[in-house]
Amino acid sequence: MRYSPDHKAATRERVLREAATALREHGTAGVSVADIMKRAGLTHGGFYAHFESKDDMIGHAVEYMFDQRYATVLSYEGLKDPGEALAAFVDDYLSLDHRDRPETGCPIPALSAELSRMESGACLQFRNGYERLVVRMSKLLRPAHGANATPLTKSALAEMVGSLVVARALPDPESANFLKNARSQVKSRLGSGRKKAS
Repeated sequence: MRYSPDHKAATRERVLREAATALREHGTAGVSVADIMKRAGLTHGGFYAHFESKDDMIGHAVEYMFDQRYATVLSYEGLKDPGEALAAFVDDYLSLDHRDRPETGCPIPALSAELSRMESGACLQFRNGYERLVVRMSKLLRPAHGANATPLTKSALAEMVGSLVVARALPDPESANFLKNARSQVKSRLGSGRKKAS
């Protein structure tokens, strides 16, 4: 049976979505082709119509994860004030929802410890995704910080990633208070003024 290009693209995205979720939840060692295809509601035999190998799938899944987070940053660029947009992104990143949903969250905290076990293609996709995030965040910082926007972005992003990792390890209400303080500190350092209650 022949399928349309749209059907094939939708099927491929379904596989990538499931692979991205599994990578966040279990790391590379916990991802198998058979399990991913089963989660996607597909047969194992259909895998090679979309990917050359498991490593090829993982590399594309890493790219897919960053595309999701990249879209989140882009959604804030529609706000007129860059400082407000940046604050909205910080609030979203250091939120209870992001803490509680690692399976759909930023790939940086989820995959950093996995890099040594990833093939070069997946590592390259990780680096490319990270750099794209830096570029988008730097764009929001540039009006207020000029040439310092990029190094400040890298420092702030590292602080946000670390804060999220720690918050996931803490019990409530300590974790919620930790995230609240982290949001305040990051936004104060970046000079963004929007505040979030909670």
